[in-house]
Amino acid sequence: MKKFLVSMMAVITAVLLVACSNASNKDLVHVGVLQYVEHPSLSATRKGFIEELKEEGYVDGKNIKIDYQNAQGDQSNLQTISQSLIEDNDVMLAIATPAAQSLSSLTKDKPILFTAVTDPVSAKLVKSMDNVGGNVTGTSDMSPINKQVELLKKVLPNTKKVGIMYTTSERNSEVQVEEAKKYFKEAGIETVIKGISSTNDIQDTAKSLMSQTEVIFIPTDNTIVSAINTLVDLSKETKVPVVGSDAGSVEKGVLFTYGTNYEALGRQTGKLAGRVLRGEKVKDVDGEYPKTLNVVVNHDMAKELGIDVSSISDEESKASTQDDKPIAKKDKGVIKLKVNKSSKKGFSNVVLTAISQGLLWAIMAIGVFITFRILDLADLTAEGAFPLGAATTTIMIIRGINPIFATLGGFVAGMLAGAVSGFMHTKMKIPALLTGIITLTGLYSVNLLVLGSANVSLSGHNTLVTMVMDLGLSKLNGVILLGLIFVSLVVLMLVVLIHRLDLLFVQQVITLPWVKLMVSRLTV
Repeated sequence: MKKFLVSMMAVITAVLLVACSNASNKDLVHVGVLQYVEHPSLSATRKGFIEELKEEGYVDGKNIKIDYQNAQGDQSNLQTISQSLIEDNDVMLAIATPAAQSLSSLTKDKPILFTAVTDPVSAKLVKSMDNVGGNVTGTSDMSPINKQVELLKKVLPNTKKVGIMYTTSERNSEVQVEEAKKYFKEAGIETVIKGISSTNDIQDTAKSLMSQTEVIFIPTDNTIVSAINTLVDLSKETKVPVVGSDAGSVEKGVLFTYGTNYEALGRQTGKLAGRVLRGEKVKDVDGEYPKTLNVVVNHDMAKELGIDVSSISDEESKASTQDDKPIAKKDKGVIKLKVNKSSKKGFSNVVLTAISQGLLWAIMAIGVFITFRILDLADLTAEGAFPLGAATTTIMIIRGINPIFATLGGFVAGMLAGAVSGFMHTKMKIPALLTGIITLTGLYSVNLLVLGSANVSLSGHNTLVTMVMDLGLSKLNGVILLGLIFVSLVVLMLVVLIHRLDLLFVQQVITLPWVKLMVSRLTV
């Protein structure tokens, strides 16, 4: 009987938790988003895409459902994720060349849009940008390599030898390297080119190149950019500057770049998606090249390396994009030259980041401490209840629920998980360690049911962090403030609870017969 009751309780809990995620969404258009790897530029593209969809009248959770998946740079994951997205969605967005190639290889019927693909034609995604000729269209992030070389010559006029590093499995990188070789040769600069197969090769390859050359040039290479910190650290150590790539990498420590504004590129793609969602055939939607290009300089890195970058103006360029044939086809406008000074990064920033992370994880640490040290129970439930709360909060936010109420919902979900463990331990007499293992294992499946997928993006949705940022705080300071608030609330609740337990204990002790007798004798 006890086993039956526990089973029923677990089933009811699971049903309650996933009810909101299983709401009818048959009227929604499902948009699958496959991002090849996590790095700032590709994430900025996704953000721009979602924001532009809103402008086009397509809001996630209202008339469309966005299913975001990230392959984390793992080629082996692409096919599996791609197949799942194609089966479950009506329209797909592929971010970066490998993601686009993977999706396009599996369907010739469902609409596919791509972005951050350097050369869609050589990647065999489209016949041409003016005549895509199939179910695939999108935007290229082709940067003007000739402008990159000109900028390098302007800032570092005495450069004689440049090292180029790229990933051999990325077609977009190969295209840019061929272009770079040609323009560096025209500029009278010798090149040393080395390819890598994964992020594990970056350190050794970069060290080798930096020992042979004066400057390292990197294309918009997804693998390299995903581990750009390694390259930046070596640049500081050897005093050999790294140039090229994207604005996000410049913020991390690359000296400068002349390239695509990725958030603007995402917006371009969002406009194309709007046309497809309104019923226009993909074959009639021409591909586009980037309409917004920026020069971005990391002044802190320039100071670190002792390089004068004052020759780069922050004024608007009067030259059009006509020198860059692919870009000129789609953009007759003016290129904006922007010199952005990166924010000061130092010891204080590291400390603040550590504090923000520490405050958030401290809540789970308190839960683990109470069970292990105070209650003396080897309970592992917290490790599953914590992500359960996160999953519940996330799915509620996506469903349009206010972030404050969504957070409370996550709190309740975690409590229900703890209640299941408590019932099994106290009523069924299952040892605490085994109880925790059972609950933790079960919650793995429950979390997937609640969330609906391995991960879900909150990009474009209102959260507690964005609400705090609306007050004028930075994201980092906002996270710190939220961490302080929640830790304070948890501590306050514990103080109140312990105080109540102390009072209850005192009351129970006073009612004991021998205590009453002692008190009566002392008062005589």
